[in-house]
Amino acid sequence: MMEGTEKLIVIVPMKPLAEGKARLAPALEADQRAALSLLMLAHVLLNARDAVSVTETWVIGGDYAVQRLAKAISDRWLPDPGGGLNRTLAQAFAAAFEAGTTAILYLPGDLPLLTPASIDRLVAQSQTLEKAVVTPAERDGGTNALLLPRGPTFRPLLGPSSFHRHLDALRADRYQVVIHKSHQIGFDVDTPEDWDQLLKARPEMVEILQQWQATLFALNALPETSQTGAASGLNLPPTEPRSQP
Repeated sequence: MMEGTEKLIVIVPMKPLAEGKARLAPALEADQRAALSLLMLAHVLLNARDAVSVTETWVIGGDYAVQRLAKAISDRWLPDPGGGLNRTLAQAFAAAFEAGTTAILYLPGDLPLLTPASIDRLVAQSQTLEKAVVTPAERDGGTNALLLPRGPTFRPLLGPSSFHRHLDALRADRYQVVIHKSHQIGFDVDTPEDWDQLLKARPEMVEILQQWQATLFALNALPETSQTGAASGLNLPPTEPRSQP
């Protein structure tokens, strides 16, 4: 976790689990897709929390299970105010800067290869949080990371081919911009082909996903009156294969 006067907040937006990963339907059943979304969110949050350069992690939106998980392993959960992903993120960015952050880092919640070191390498490109840094998705021209330092109000432009639109908009607003390519950040899971690629690298993910299906059931079973401690008391499964001795 970052120490000193500089502050970096990671912001992760989420849909309700039942609404996400529809393109994975040919490969996974609905409950498997929901559990995979929860698994990958936990992976992103835990790895961001362990990054030296990160001060806080925030989750925006999602459903009851997302809220319970976020309250257990992130610093803040905020409801989705509506109006679409980019409007939601713009409001979250503004709230983070109002809270005194030096910079924000948008990360999607579906980066199964993310590591603390990959986050720290990205942040290092910002030169002490003074430059904007953008990481492209490896497929589809999207944006898989956006580090934005304090500066002119910037509205995110997520969607198809957003990487180049973000570059153009940041430069138009006179941000200094660094392009940071990273397989660990650039790889996400949206399609059966992505899932197959992940399984080839990590076949253990089939068993891990089964464990997260049980975790999803447990989170949804928590009463609404329960506090954060009830969720944090859950024994969360791993989000990736254990390192071999």
